[in-house]
Amino acid sequence: MLKNFLDDAKNKILDSNIGENNISKEITDGLTKTFNLGQEVASDKILSLMEEFNAALPFLSEAGCTLHALEVELGLPPKLISHFAYAADSKLDRDTALKNLENNRFGYNLLKVLLSAGDYKDKLQFNNMQFSHVEIELSFVPTIRLAYKSVNS
Repeated sequence: MLKNFLDDAKNKILDSNIGENNISKEITDGLTKTFNLGQEVASDKILSLMEEFNAALPFLSEAGCTLHALEVELGLPPKLISHFAYAADSKLDRDTALKNLENNRFGYNLLKVLLSAGDYKDKLQFNNMQFSHVEIELSFVPTIRLAYKSVNS
């Protein structure tokens, strides 16, 4: 979406009467360079995040948190959106699970968030709805979503 906006702005400047002056050409070149650099940084961040994420998955699964969907958004800012389900019969030893992830700062913090969201899912009850899964959006401002679905569907 940002790329489309920047491309539109660049094209409008170049197509207008002011498109021939050096200042507008410098602006459009600057927009292009900024976007390309931002995309490169975003891709590098997502790749580094994926390594830590993949390393944490077995420990999260042992803790009763199973990844069932994953979305990667390569925009500015980049986002990694994970969808986790909780094991219904999990007898979780939180301390052991966290200890297993002490060397993976990302995994450790992700598990803490999942545990906290699990506590909330048990407290929040809605008529004719049941808890479905938790979504964790990792970006500059992380977001946690508790998803519910109709018991009739």
